[in-house]
Amino acid sequence: MVLAFVPTGGAALGSVSALSVGIMSATEGGYTTEQLLLDITQGARIASSAYAHARPPPLTVRPVAGGAVVEGWAAARRRAERAPQLLRPGLLASSIPGGGAYAGITGADHIDGAAAADGEGRVAALSLGSPSTLPARTAERP
Repeated sequence: MVLAFVPTGGAALGSVSALSVGIMSATEGGYTTEQLLLDITQGARIASSAYAHARPPPLTVRPVAGGAVVEGWAAARRRAERAPQLLRPGLLASSIPGGGAYAGITGADHIDGAAAADGEGRVAALSLGSPSTLPARTAERP
């Protein structure tokens, strides 16, 4: 499975054979990139008002030893644990044998890599490079 984050327009992706393009539903009110990524990792979305703090903590993906860690993850987990619903940030990557991987562009913002974090905020494999090498790097098996 590949989650691809495209900054604008998905029409070009729709023309790629054997690729299924999904669309997220709209939200009401404010919604941050951090909250989107946490919701993806936990497979659930609740109203911001259900959290003790409406806004999630800032998340930063930092490369370490072939993978990455998400700074701010511990605070995000504490916030989720205090919500009235059962939320488990990192559930998606924790259910993948070997963990999640992230392929991104060198010099770009890598916050989307948080979608590959496990329950401890670790990304098992990280690959950064030029835009031209991205398709080949996403096809590699870590």
